[in-house]
Amino acid sequence: MTSAYRPVFFAAVAFLSGAIVGWSAELNWLIAAVASCAFFVAAIALLLAADRTGMVKWLLAAAVFLAGCASMQYTASKADWNVEGEYALTGRVTEVSRNSKNTVVRLSEIKIEQESLNNDVFITFYDEKIPETDDYISIPKAKLSLPKKRAYRFAFDDRQYCAANNVLYRATCEGFVVTGHAHDVFAAARGARATIGKRLDELYGSRSSIVKALILGDTESVTDVENDGFIASGISHVLALSGLHIGIIIFGLFYFLKRIKAPYYLTIVLTLTALLAYLMLTGMKISAVRAGVLCVCVLLSQCAAWKYDSMTGLAIAFFAVVLPNPAVIFDLGFQFSFSAVFGIICVSPDGNANLYDEKMPTAKDKFLGAIRASAAVTVCTLPYVANVNNYFWMPSLLLNLAVIPFVSAALPVLLVLSALYLIFPGVFLWAGAVGGWIVDVLRFFAGGSDWLPEFGVELPSTYPLAALIVLAGVWLVSKTNVFYSRKWMRAAAGGFCAAAAIICFVLPSQWRGDVQIVFLNGGDKCSAVVSTAAGGCAVIDAGADIYGYAVKNSVVPQKTVITKGDTDHAAGLDALVSGGRAGSIYTGEDGAYALAAKYSGEKITALSEGDTVAVDENTCIEIKYVSGKSGMVARLVHKGRGLCLFMTDAALYDEGLIGGDISAEILVAGRNGKDGSTGRGLTDRVGQDYTVIQSARGGSAQVLDRLGSGFVYNTGENGQITFTADGDRIEAEAMYETW
Repeated sequence: MTSAYRPVFFAAVAFLSGAIVGWSAELNWLIAAVASCAFFVAAIALLLAADRTGMVKWLLAAAVFLAGCASMQYTASKADWNVEGEYALTGRVTEVSRNSKNTVVRLSEIKIEQESLNNDVFITFYDEKIPETDDYISIPKAKLSLPKKRAYRFAFDDRQYCAANNVLYRATCEGFVVTGHAHDVFAAARGARATIGKRLDELYGSRSSIVKALILGDTESVTDVENDGFIASGISHVLALSGLHIGIIIFGLFYFLKRIKAPYYLTIVLTLTALLAYLMLTGMKISAVRAGVLCVCVLLSQCAAWKYDSMTGLAIAFFAVVLPNPAVIFDLGFQFSFSAVFGIICVSPDGNANLYDEKMPTAKDKFLGAIRASAAVTVCTLPYVANVNNYFWMPSLLLNLAVIPFVSAALPVLLVLSALYLIFPGVFLWAGAVGGWIVDVLRFFAGGSDWLPEFGVELPSTYPLAALIVLAGVWLVSKTNVFYSRKWMRAAAGGFCAAAAIICFVLPSQWRGDVQIVFLNGGDKCSAVVSTAAGGCAVIDAGADIYGYAVKNSVVPQKTVITKGDTDHAAGLDALVSGGRAGSIYTGEDGAYALAAKYSGEKITALSEGDTVAVDENTCIEIKYVSGKSGMVARLVHKGRGLCLFMTDAALYDEGLIGGDISAEILVAGRNGKDGSTGRGLTDRVGQDYTVIQSARGGSAQVLDRLGSGFVYNTGENGQITFTADGDRIEAEAMYETW
């Protein structure tokens, strides 16, 4: 099951590297697949012709790398299939997720106009009438749409999220008809989980949400307040069904059977059967499947008298989860689960396991092992914490030292009490009080961020490469690395990776040019961020998710200019103000009074035609025109040079009333590029090199015709658009190029 150099582990590394490259590469997936087969055949031929194992290993590594590349490129090609529109849909409901705004239903076994679809569909319902899990439904008219790409750098990417869940489309519908109900083993498992959940509700009352998360992996009933508390305290992992839960349950059964001297192979068979049943009961979640595969590897190694290797077992679990759907590497649960276990394996003093070893670790070894494991998990998951929460609470490392041992001791108690109540409900009603005390202690730990010192640090989002570099660094300095035998070599390799990881965190915030203008993709909602090398930062309109962009990219605006009070220009202002990132707020006279009443205590300044708002000593925003109906027309100027003209909702009539110099290198089309704006007279006066249309649909044909052959960017198609001005040059960079 293992060798000195862990071939399965390095095959997993090669496949993962290829998959990451493949997601963004432009090489055709079929070419990559053919190249992978060619490398594999060459390796076999070389192995048969001569004993050149070194060359064979490199050829096989290249073959696996290209296979990973091809798998992700094929996934990306499926995501580009475009049959958007209204279609008749039939399928089976396999998951129902409710929240305060809507209900999202996962539909599997789908037929679109009688054509089978291998992927699933997420359907959003806004009505009270919702299908039940395992219902077969027919939808006469479902509106299909492709998942959206990320709106700006480091934003949530729905395309990746859906691909990781094997979902090809999102859809909405106005009605459905239930045509039947499934009765297979999966339906039976979900029915059993629902029944057990109701019985746990009876036993634990309001505390049952935590118990169901711990035992069944059912987090749907965990309230937002409870979930936020666990996340803020850095202990949310205890609610995710993982190796801690699977290990306690399965190996607890194994040692019980061993203690009663059950036959050897009967013990293995019963334990594996219980494992499969439990995975089915909990819904086959990724973290549970990973832990389950590791358990299978341990048990089978006992049968075959192999020396179990944890890193090889983790690699086998990786392939078991990834091969059915390679895009699952984008799933956050997958990333947290595998990275955390990888870190624990790297710092464990012995990466091997023998279930029949009677030697037990001392209390000191357990304590030191817990410290090492907690530190390793923190380091290995830090890039994901940065990208998701953009905040790390330092005391969580110490809090986990108390939480993990407590959960390890309390979970078996909860399991036994719950099982006894399910079997003898009248006798074990008192179990609810004991289980309730356990939940109360967990909730006390979840409030750690309130009663422990506020000692946290804000973290900017970083590139996915940083996560791989961190994992590589942990591995290089660990005892699992068989290549470097000397400590100074490990330290040097680890130091190099640490430096590279720090660069990945710092690089996104590095400055380029004198002035940078970033347009966010908010559909028809307008937002732009102006930053200067001198440290100035201003927001012009807050229609899109401007607060999310500011947090993830470490942007702290000093000034916010709202050109019009409509939602497509000011919807994100609430988040900026509540998050302390709005700075001084400027708007037209008509909107200033409303904003002053809404945001009492904030500095609100009314602007008139001819006013200026300084961004820094060389950069300012000139107000060229003000209209209560069309908003303000603003011009960004740097060292006397017009960089960008924001037309807001100015119509053709308004354009003729704008006086003074309005020349600029970038024109932001008025009225989201709709007809009735951006006339020929305006474009002649502006003389722009670039035009930006902030719209989900793009500009009208008439507007595009008047713009001529210049560079026209549309945030709906191009995503985040960044302009960098340096001296007399200006460069444009779009997240998604369309030419």
